[in-house]
Amino acid sequence: MTKFEYNLARFCAPALTGIKTANLMCCINYNIKELFYEVEKLQQELEEFNINFFIINQTENRVMFLVFRRDKMLEQLKREEIKQFLSKFNYNVNENYVTLLNELKNKINNQQNFPHEIGVFLGYPLDDVKDFIENKKDCK
Repeated sequence: MTKFEYNLARFCAPALTGIKTANLMCCINYNIKELFYEVEKLQQELEEFNINFFIINQTENRVMFLVFRRDKMLEQLKREEIKQFLSKFNYNVNENYVTLLNELKNKINNQQNFPHEIGVFLGYPLDDVKDFIENKKDCK
């Protein structure tokens, strides 16, 4: 098992097993060329299980992936209450999920603060995401 596979299993087990829609995975101090080769290989192997890797942020020595189950992501982003919520944060909710992920990526890369609406992409309950954004203590 490679370092990447170990970390993938360790940090993304909830998404890999279908418990959650997605997990974030940060890879620091990897050989970027080798990392991308390994991700591409794993992407092909995991495609039949609807597992996808999406680069959400990349710097010189770090790559952050959103590892997600495509079927769960599609289901989540089609919900009307999720669309209404994301539209308040200027997401083009009438576009496909890849466009929405790219909009999230742009926010992560162009804002000083991390966009807390990422919670809905990760599969957290909408009420928890709202409460977290409003700094309430009711979120789980």
